[in-house]
Amino acid sequence: GTHGATPGEEEVPVAAAGTVHKDVAEMVLEQWGQCEGSFEVGARTGLARLRGEQERMVRHLRETRAGFDGLLAAPDSKQKLVYTFQLEFNAIDLELRVRDETKMELHQRAEDVQQALWEIADASRDDAEAEHASIAEDSYTTDYVRMLAPAVGALMQEEVVRFQASVAMLNDYHYHRAGRDLPTDAPLPLNLVSGLVEGGEGRAGERVFPEGTKLTEGDQGVVTKLAGAVLTVQETLLTGSTLEEATPEEPSGAPSGLKQAVMLEEKLLLARLQGLVERAAALAEDVRTREAGMLKAMDDALGQRFRREMAAIKGLIHVIKSAVESEERIPHQLRLETTDLIVDNDARLYALLPTPPA
Repeated sequence: GTHGATPGEEEVPVAAAGTVHKDVAEMVLEQWGQCEGSFEVGARTGLARLRGEQERMVRHLRETRAGFDGLLAAPDSKQKLVYTFQLEFNAIDLELRVRDETKMELHQRAEDVQQALWEIADASRDDAEAEHASIAEDSYTTDYVRMLAPAVGALMQEEVVRFQASVAMLNDYHYHRAGRDLPTDAPLPLNLVSGLVEGGEGRAGERVFPEGTKLTEGDQGVVTKLAGAVLTVQETLLTGSTLEEATPEEPSGAPSGLKQAVMLEEKLLLARLQGLVERAAALAEDVRTREAGMLKAMDDALGQRFRREMAAIKGLIHVIKSAVESEERIPHQLRLETTDLIVDNDARLYALLPTPPA
């Protein structure tokens, strides 16, 4: 059939009641393809951003741990002290070593070198503890979690745009099928991202966090802000349940089948938005758990290094005092390498020869 046309106008073909004209069907199909293509590009971009940020975060934690391990393993001045002490210790004549006053003097020297080694070890430990505290206070992880709001918000926005376009197409389809004019009061596009960027006026939603969560109060605020965006969508866009379907008594209502189709889209949108909120919470929890594990491992490594260092110094002093009591030199070179005492059987160390007279 055709609509009536005034002279000079082309007649617009319309479909029989209960069907959709081929031109309209092709138009809706083309719109659907454009909508899906745009959604796919936006979703891929958003997911790639999230993956990239997470990889950077994990790499940062790994590099931070490696840097701290490097600090713990860094050489210090203990060996220089030990080397000098051993040269001076071995310079004493053997006949003097049998005297009590010489033994007392050498024992005192051993106590003095032990004290000096302890002071070096304490200074190294203080530096490592200061670095540990600095890492614990670093804002890198907090900045990452804050980034999740606009990054996940951008994915939520893609879902909203797709939903609004889908509902518009469903209206096109069902109203044309019913042979009726489309309503003119189309909803305005909803912008979620503006409320989720840093300093945005986004509202807080409700979310219960599990006991033992590693998320800080600020982290939880990021997640509840995303949950608030879902509430905004529910209140402003999800109106399918309010649609009144047309009846013989109320022919101006929604065409048959539209309400069910819109409510199905709404259910899908809500599930996907809530899934994105949970994804953001999981990403934040993951990085905080990694951070907490790294800080504990670093603290354990620091404590272990200090205990091994003290044991090495104790072992060194034992070797020295044993040599004093046995009235002998220490022929093999003693080495304190960070946390290990090494008695080098391949290197023999005696006093330096006196400088020959000029």
